[in-house]
Amino acid sequence: MVLVFTGIKEMNDMELVSPAGSFDQLIAAANAGADAVYLAYEKYGARAYAENFNLIKLEEAVSYSHSKKLKAYLALNTLIKEKELEELLDFIFSTFKKINFDGIIIQDLAIKRIINKIFPDLPIHASTQLNLHNLYSIELLKTAGFKRAILAREMTLYEISKITSKNIMDIEIFGHGSQCYSYSGQCYFSSFVGERSGNRGRCPQPCRMKYDLLKEKKYDDSNNTLVEGKDYGNKKAEVIKNNCYFLSKNDLNSIYFLPQIIKSGIKALKIEGRMKTPEYVGIVTKVYRKYIDLYNENPEKYFVEKDDIYKLKQIFSREFSEGYFKEEYPNNIVSLKKSGSIGNYFGRVCEINSGKYQDTKIKDIFIKSEFKLNKNDILEFWTKKGNDRIKIKEFEMIDSKLPKKTYKIQTKNDINLNDRVFKYYDFDLDMEAKSLYMQKYEPATNAESKFNVIINAYNYNKLKKILSKKNYKTTDLKKENKKICLETLTKAMNISSKALSISLLMCDKGEKSIKIIKNIFNIINSNKLKYDESFPNIKICYDDLKNMLIKEDESYKLINIMHEFKNENIDFYIITPNIIYDSHMSALKKAIENYISLGFNNFYISNMGVLHLLNEICKADDFRANIIFGYGLNISNSLAISEIKEYLNKNIKITDVVFSPELTIKEINEIILNIGKNRSNKEMFHDMDFSIYSYGFFPVMTSRVKYTEMEGAKKDLFSYYIKDIKNFKFKIGSDYLGNTILFNSRKHCLFFDMKEIINNYINGFLMDFRSIEEEEIYFIFKSFLKASALLKSMIDIEPSNKKDITKYETKYKELILKTNDSIYMKNYTKGHSFRSIL
Repeated sequence: MVLVFTGIKEMNDMELVSPAGSFDQLIAAANAGADAVYLAYEKYGARAYAENFNLIKLEEAVSYSHSKKLKAYLALNTLIKEKELEELLDFIFSTFKKINFDGIIIQDLAIKRIINKIFPDLPIHASTQLNLHNLYSIELLKTAGFKRAILAREMTLYEISKITSKNIMDIEIFGHGSQCYSYSGQCYFSSFVGERSGNRGRCPQPCRMKYDLLKEKKYDDSNNTLVEGKDYGNKKAEVIKNNCYFLSKNDLNSIYFLPQIIKSGIKALKIEGRMKTPEYVGIVTKVYRKYIDLYNENPEKYFVEKDDIYKLKQIFSREFSEGYFKEEYPNNIVSLKKSGSIGNYFGRVCEINSGKYQDTKIKDIFIKSEFKLNKNDILEFWTKKGNDRIKIKEFEMIDSKLPKKTYKIQTKNDINLNDRVFKYYDFDLDMEAKSLYMQKYEPATNAESKFNVIINAYNYNKLKKILSKKNYKTTDLKKENKKICLETLTKAMNISSKALSISLLMCDKGEKSIKIIKNIFNIINSNKLKYDESFPNIKICYDDLKNMLIKEDESYKLINIMHEFKNENIDFYIITPNIIYDSHMSALKKAIENYISLGFNNFYISNMGVLHLLNEICKADDFRANIIFGYGLNISNSLAISEIKEYLNKNIKITDVVFSPELTIKEINEIILNIGKNRSNKEMFHDMDFSIYSYGFFPVMTSRVKYTEMEGAKKDLFSYYIKDIKNFKFKIGSDYLGNTILFNSRKHCLFFDMKEIINNYINGFLMDFRSIEEEEIYFIFKSFLKASALLKSMIDIEPSNKKDITKYETKYKELILKTNDSIYMKNYTKGHSFRSIL
């Protein structure tokens, strides 16, 4: 669908924000006309492989920026683990007293909490990685005290203008450069396949690699006919696309849309590129500065010259796209053929003359091109045998007539007629770019007044005490008479003994849904009497978003399911979307109000905007809600939980936190222990469960992309997959909007580690059954259910009662051995539960 955009107002003071991953980048940005730069300390930026700055250089960089009248924004936009909080606290306290940053860009709410406690006046900007794409999320940030929000790249100009028209806070968007495949840069693909987290700034860019796109077919052995949805074990795959860059998005170029962008009312336009060259930063900044000024001077005569498009392409660019400015699902957002910079298409070889020279290998090659050729340029020839580069030492212009000139060059390379030619390197452009930063640099002196800001040293000392590394010790099972130490958590938290919890993520499977839930209930009933008080709490989290938000007249299906099981000792939670635009917010609000009025007030939350929507609904005293913080919120430390809790009104209760899937069990343990150390948390976390993703195909990426090659994907879910060079297969699905979801190649399974997980104070197990077949659901649920009940029984027995401990341990070992033989427990991964990421 093409969305028509109409401007809402003029905003001529829009900032041009450029990257400064190094000092050369900073100088280039300043000389090219940037209004502001964003830069990072070497430890905490979301581009860890950029050069970045140590403390001495960071102070010097900010002083230089201010001497050039540039604002300097510090990017602390990475997720922080619990063990890193104390060091981060010290960094913030010592550094921010000396360096006058104009704003801090954050993703992790723990950083906001620290800054607000110690430097309450310092402006904080919300990173795009907070998944900001609806009005409610912006309103929540305003309430929380943010000064600026950096929107997701996956937004149309129309969607952006709906937010800016409310004038809630400063809005920043990306205008040029690379685009992450995964929504808002929230990606688990890099950590699951490469053990390096994009959420922590260490992405190895697996999305820029080649993949095969295949469709799996399932055949009946008896007559060799296709039977949809049935697996006979004889699988064949049809290759849809071979050796293509299936996940590589084109580069964003908004130069043609600057008038509409400026009219939209945004406060800042950002250029991506802290890992790019200073030449790139200088040229891109210079071009955008030119056209922003051109529009402000004379909007009616705005026109983009070809030479400037040439420069943007030449300095570094994949294929250009308009991003999402015009369409929700643009056709040209992904480039299947190439993932690196292609430069400018120069022309084709139109003629070859050979045999004129004593050396018979020398030949004259003729190329027609609209572009200028210079000595020391490098041309890249795309031949049948691969790409061949030639540095131009000498050339002759045979025909200078416009629109295309004819050039002759001599070469011994194996070049053929009609080979395509690209300008790989432009010597003159490179010299222009280098002139922006190669001049002698003089350190700034007296560039800024003394930093004058309120500093709360008392809060620093208070946080320091909470975050000090004197943690409680984990109980060793072998030394504690085989008694599981969940009670140690009880003492640490000063709360009553916690029950175990099992949460099931499920989705609408048509008529099967009620049958599946009935069978789950039967499994619960058949086991409950055996274990009595040791039986875990059961939460069914149900995803019916398409009916709730798209087919509103069919939302009664979910209500009917919940009514049928309302009195069956099952806590029903409604899964709310992690991606939702303002166009569907009114439908969601209506649905939530309806559910609460009918007595169903439990919700699984993964989006800050939905959290704020629930806040608004629950202002009324008769509207109350219980919520689970989903793993999509990327909670990685105790301070982030405390911060989000402060955004909720008194009628909303957190019942469960599902931690980031990039944390190890020990790292989660540290979070829970620090929660227990903070006395002010006792009331807050009294009945809260702490859960870990324990079973299912984990969704590693979600993207606002639809593929014409997968038109049948909706009817034949999970039959499509991509295969990498190591033959790992990643299944493909879609959400209620049709966004593409990529799932991990192997199933996630922590069943055999439940004992150790509980020993580390986690009491909740989240099982994702949304992409699991019916029989497997029953087997896995039954296995986790029995294991949980047996483990809790062992917890509750007095250590002196060795006979009963032995009895339950024997049953537990028998269950493990029996389950180990199941086909469902083969070829699985434990994710990062025991394997720390960078």
